[in-house]
Amino acid sequence: MEANYSICFRSSSDEDHFLFQALNIGKNGDDLKFVFTDPASGVGGAYTVNRDRYAKGDLIRLVPEITYHNDGSLLFKMPRYNKRTSTEHINPQQQGYRRTALADIGQWEGFILYRVHSYNLCIKEDPSNPLYLMTDAQWFDGTPFECRFFLGHKECPTPIPSNEILVERLTCLSHQVDLVLLLRKIAERGFRMRLGESEKYVFSTNNVIELIPHNPDAGAL
Repeated sequence: MEANYSICFRSSSDEDHFLFQALNIGKNGDDLKFVFTDPASGVGGAYTVNRDRYAKGDLIRLVPEITYHNDGSLLFKMPRYNKRTSTEHINPQQQGYRRTALADIGQWEGFILYRVHSYNLCIKEDPSNPLYLMTDAQWFDGTPFECRFFLGHKECPTPIPSNEILVERLTCLSHQVDLVLLLRKIAERGFRMRLGESEKYVFSTNNVIELIPHNPDAGAL
């Protein structure tokens, strides 16, 4: 099944924002890809080896991707941008590690945590097949929020929202699994990053994407 959607939201200031692009690029099965930046906007992304500091091993690319392959491999893809660079595929959990194969996913399994500190970075000039979150625009009032991504079999009941957590279910990406987004407000408006081994710090309001470690012994959502 092939699919390509831009997941968007409308803010309380009546502005449209791009959250991420979700694609199914599989020919004979599912291969899911998630993109959080738009090359036309000039917004790129950095992969940091350490979550709290900038260091030599960091990579900066214009259109980083996260791919969940049908065999269970979940990877950061940092595309090449000139002849002197190469495309890097990074498995933050462990090289060669496989999570649950997409065809075997049952209960909801979390795999991405996306923290939005700055709405101004959520832009895409010409979103493909835009799908707008059903959450009330007044909720997106400029304050930071986090979005957790879960995959589950289509027969799984939708998680029940609460006063603090909103739930969005996307059913259009695959014949077998659905994507659930859990959204909640967060207090922090940014974070401090250390510059290498020095004692210098910078304060960043960049949005942050992390892969949720896979723990097959933990209970599902």
